[in-house]
Amino acid sequence: MADGTAGTLSIITHASIFTRKVKLNPAIALAHAKALEKTTAKYPLNRVATKVFSIPKGQMSAVEDNLFLSQLPKRVVVGLVKSSAFLGDYKENPFYFGTHKLTYMALSVDGRHVPAKPLTSDFNKNLYARSFFNQCMGIGHHQ
Repeated sequence: MADGTAGTLSIITHASIFTRKVKLNPAIALAHAKALEKTTAKYPLNRVATKVFSIPKGQMSAVEDNLFLSQLPKRVVVGLVKSSAFLGDYKENPFYFGTHKLTYMALSVDGRHVPAKPLTSDFNKNLYARSFFNQCMGIGHHQ
């Protein structure tokens, strides 16, 4: 593709699916049936959206306005990856998210920063604990 290896062939030699089989207690099945007579089933649904933005090489700042035009998300995850990896270069790993010399990041909602104080980091001086902890809290790994 990106580097002239369009003739590459992959062969899947084995594929498996693992499922769990359970035997439902008849009393539970009856309770579910009675509940469904009175109301409909409601399932939680989390909408996930991915947005891609490019920051030209050498540019020291980027501002993206109006990221979310409808409902505000519960969580925002920011990942920085090399453009060549994102575009499919076989020599690059698209899952290697680097710091790319990021020193300041702020997200504003209705003119207010979230978090209240923007994240600042200096990876050369190992000053990134607050950013790291904020990331851990965001994905639920802070306990």
